Amino acid sequence: YKKSIIEDKGTFYVLLHISDRKISSKIDDILKSTDVKYKIFDVMKASESGLYRFGVLTFRIFIIAIAVILILLSIVQKSFIKGFFTILPAIMGLLASVGFTTITGNKINIMHFTSYILIFGIGVDYGVFMVGAYYHKFDKDHMNNTLQSIFVCALTTLAGFGVLAISSSKALYSLGSSMLLGIVFAMMTSFIFIPTILKKLVK
Repeated sequence: YKKSIIEDKGTFYVLLHISDRKISSKIDDILKSTDVKYKIFDVMKASESGLYRFGVLTFRIFIIAIAVILILLSIVQKSFIKGFFTILPAIMGLLASVGFTTITGNKINIMHFTSYILIFGIGVDYGVFMVGAYYHKFDKDHMNNTLQSIFVCALTTLAGFGVLAISSSKALYSLGSSMLLGIVFAMMTSFIFIPTILKKLVK
């Protein structure tokens, strides 16, 4: 930890910067049994209310953005069904990512929101390729090229962000693990679910 001494009107104050909450808790237990006047200020806890408000606002904006994108895709493709299937990989990726964070008992933080935006953008790209391929009735070679392109894109993304998932930094871990799950489920939706449904719809 880092420390500094401040003097104010003849009174000296010792300021300690402690980065580990476990150490902070131990110091608190020790000082409770003494006559030393002290105060522990937890920056994260003090800013929790502000972060919560930011999270709620970001979530609302994100939901509006998803609705706007769905409407735009439906207009451009002249079909709500096409627009829905185009956005489906992104939605499945988001649900997987949020679900993983919730199940593991972690709180959603700013890095999670960052990953959700990236997952959504990448997932929509996968949907655009797959829906376009089926509705334009690509032959086998073109379809294989489309699948290969999506797979390579997903693989490079997973390689880049997957490394962050093993980081000891909580912020980097949040970003990496969310991206890992989100991209995998977005790719699986593009490869398995969308083709299965569209084969029945597009004849």
